[in-house]
Amino acid sequence: MHGGTQPQETRELEQWLYYYAEDSEPFNSTQELRTVNCWSILVGAPSAKKSPILRRIFSLFKPLDKRAGEVFALAVKAYNGRKKSAENAKEIFDELPPIRRRYVTDDVTTPKLRELMAGNPKGIMLRNDELKGQLERLDKQGNEGDRSFMMSCWSGLEDYSEDRMCRESLLNIPLALTWIGCIRPSPLQRYLCEAMGRSGDADGFM
Repeated sequence: MHGGTQPQETRELEQWLYYYAEDSEPFNSTQELRTVNCWSILVGAPSAKKSPILRRIFSLFKPLDKRAGEVFALAVKAYNGRKKSAENAKEIFDELPPIRRRYVTDDVTTPKLRELMAGNPKGIMLRNDELKGQLERLDKQGNEGDRSFMMSCWSGLEDYSEDRMCRESLLNIPLALTWIGCIRPSPLQRYLCEAMGRSGDADGFM
């Protein structure tokens, strides 16, 4: 990770993520339809420049996010105009409000992640500059459902439906999640040793 040139793996990851975020169609209609997820960990000591690499990778998405914000602002303005016109005409207005295109989230609860996925069917990226904290949250007692949900996101081939008493149902959410984080070698080693030591209780997350 040191030196003036980027590692080949970093360049390839940048190219792939930008291609993914631009909603390109890598397969023609005669080929198998696939959802491409990328789960990557940048492992290195505190001085290994993990965070600068992560910032460079995700700087690619700033123009896309800016454009998404502009498109959303115009859509909200048009939506509010149609809603006001319907109210003035005393007409029923049942149009759903626009949803902002999202590319990246950093700190998110599992219910909110499902909501973001429902509004972004082409996928979303979870970025953890400190992956250790995210893994520890998934390991806490009471978070077994969150851990199971994250495992369901791995293949990119699953759909998910959620029904709650106090919220509108979310139906057939495509679980397309790219997850990238940074971690030091020692916490990762401890986590892997604990995961392998679970023996019959191992759930396959690691």
